[in-house]
Amino acid sequence: KLIFLGEVADDDYGREFLELVRARPWCEHAGFAGRAALKNYFARASFLALPTLEDNCPMTVLEAMAAGVPVLASAVGGVPDLIEPEVTGLFCDPQKPETFSQQLARLLDDSALSAQLAAAARMAALKKFHPEVVARRHLEIYREVLRR
Repeated sequence: KLIFLGEVADDDYGREFLELVRARPWCEHAGFAGRAALKNYFARASFLALPTLEDNCPMTVLEAMAAGVPVLASAVGGVPDLIEPEVTGLFCDPQKPETFSQQLARLLDDSALSAQLAAAARMAALKKFHPEVVARRHLEIYREVLRR
């Protein structure tokens, strides 16, 4: 089952999106998910797909990685700074839907690959993006600036 999370704008695009989702019994739009609900979704997820045209630092990628969920995302904006290709996640080209389909098939067909990506992503998220790590790095930067 494909579950979409997040708010949908009340405009032509949003209404068309919801209409397409409702027409497919294997799709569901669950709306906004708070922290507890998101944890539950990640606990059941086979992967996170983020085929976006632009994004800077999507927290959902970091949250999925920290939860040990394999990630398939567009190689745009700041996303490549979060994911190491073929190690902590997979990339697609948002301008070429076939790349999304190919990578999606890999995640669905190769459970060993999915598990390997998920484990590496979790370790990378803890090592690079854990709040304590980020706080220590901020302190290093402040000290560096103050020394000048």
